[in-house]
Amino acid sequence: MWNADRTMKNTSMKRLAALFVAALLAMLAAFAAAEAGDGRMRAYGDVLRLYRQAQDGGYTMEQVEDMGLYTGLVQHGWPAAALNDEVRYLFFDADSDGSDELIITYCGDIVDLYDYDGQRARHMFSTPYRGIAELHPGGMLSMTFSISASDYSATWYQYDPAYVDWFAVFEHRFQASTGDAWYIFCYYGLSDEERAEVDAALRDTGYYPAWIGEWADMITEEEYEQIVPKTEPLRLPEGRKLSELDLPDGEAAAPFYGACAHGDGPFVFMADCIACFRQHKRTVPMCSIDRFYGSYWWD
Repeated sequence: MWNADRTMKNTSMKRLAALFVAALLAMLAAFAAAEAGDGRMRAYGDVLRLYRQAQDGGYTMEQVEDMGLYTGLVQHGWPAAALNDEVRYLFFDADSDGSDELIITYCGDIVDLYDYDGQRARHMFSTPYRGIAELHPGGMLSMTFSISASDYSATWYQYDPAYVDWFAVFEHRFQASTGDAWYIFCYYGLSDEERAEVDAALRDTGYYPAWIGEWADMITEEEYEQIVPKTEPLRLPEGRKLSELDLPDGEAAAPFYGACAHGDGPFVFMADCIACFRQHKRTVPMCSIDRFYGSYWWD
């Protein structure tokens, strides 16, 4: 009887200890999540402070870039010659990872997209002038770009949580001179060996390998239709006017701009790489700017 009582007591103590440990771990996880959430909002606040500073000061494009802010808004004449009341910001889970991203819109359209990498805000994407970007479920983003009155492209991007970044995966292009063409990009369907190569490049140089943003293969229309999402775009909240932003005074930390495909960072890797374009012009044929915009960019 004594042994049975002792066994029952030991079992109860073990259960209590297990419950205590589980509760402690849950509390620590909640605390860590709260800390991460606070860090995310502080980082986004720093970015928004830069936008508000530029808008209130009526900065030129060069002044905007000098403060460490690369934004698609400048292509709309912002801040000196734009409808500044149409510049809004909102927090939305753009990549379906359970955490909100910062989105800047102009006249209701997505212009800039930021994420948080655990330390600071990270610029992910900017929509070019004459482009329309839409978010889709499952961490997908589509961007339709009018190259000219008759030529256009529709490019799809996939969010990769391992790199906290968006990568082009497939594209439909139409040019009046050549007709329709469909492509997949090198990032699409990365093998374990290729992903290891990307990891090694980031570890050794801090940059993505140049090939990751290049076209991999031309595919047929039927193959394209099999892989392109058929989902409806996500409906975004209206957001708040940037002009109504109220933040305490303080020095803002500039957002992080990922590695340019040329490895000459810190520039934006995605297609809004203004600084990269200004440096490389059209001398490197696989420049993401050249491929997406050709001679239409900053002529």
